[in-house]
Amino acid sequence: MRAVKTLVAVMGLLIVLGLGLLIYGVLRTTDRLEASRPVPSTPSAPASTRAPASPLAPFDPVYLGEPAGSRLEHLTADGRGRLILGVTGGGVPDRVIVVDPAEGRRLGAIRLDAVPASRESGASSAQ
Repeated sequence: MRAVKTLVAVMGLLIVLGLGLLIYGVLRTTDRLEASRPVPSTPSAPASTRAPASPLAPFDPVYLGEPAGSRLEHLTADGRGRLILGVTGGGVPDRVIVVDPAEGRRLGAIRLDAVPASRESGASSAQ
């Protein structure tokens, strides 16, 4: 009976030791992966175009010029300080609007409707 107890104790110790080595290996691999991950380079903007240091700085409203009844369906930041807005409704086709909140202006819009007939004929004749 004494041999069985000793065997159980040794096996328990091996299980604990194995779990410890497994955790160590996972942590070491995670550190290696984080160290080898390339840091994305962002072009530095001139001081005049950088966002204010305070993220809660007040700002003037930005008017997008969208018709009444328009709904904001999606909002995301592009990582360069611009906002990408997915807008629907208002009696016009769905569109994607790019806004620069630092400058307080609308940069442009991408309409998601069909190409006008005049452009289709020009595009097909160019081919």
